[in-house]
Amino acid sequence: MDVLVRPTGVEVFSPSRDLAYRHELLSHWPQASILKSSFPDVEKLLQQVDLPLTELLEDSYTKCLTLRPDGMRYVVQIAQSSQAHYMVLRNSHFGPMQVPAAFLEAKLNTLGNMMKILESP
Repeated sequence: MDVLVRPTGVEVFSPSRDLAYRHELLSHWPQASILKSSFPDVEKLLQQVDLPLTELLEDSYTKCLTLRPDGMRYVVQIAQSSQAHYMVLRNSHFGPMQVPAAFLEAKLNTLGNMMKILESP
């Protein structure tokens, strides 16, 4: 299952374009998203992970969450290059950047809680 937020069509990190089934989003999720999977019914899975997934999706920097039988991948935008810099020099420059430990800790805790839910019988 893959949730892609604000798709632009160039998300090479998301498997959504290769997944066969597109599903309706939950009403409290960002509506500028795509929910796709490799199986036709995701209701049970969504019920299980709704709370932690909603918590991740509330962050406007969340870009993608992929759940697979062998693990998960969470993509979040940490920084954004200057568009003017890219347009002129054709490369990205992010400048000095430090990710706050509390930000990472919160995300990892939420992802860990999701893993516990998925691993429980």
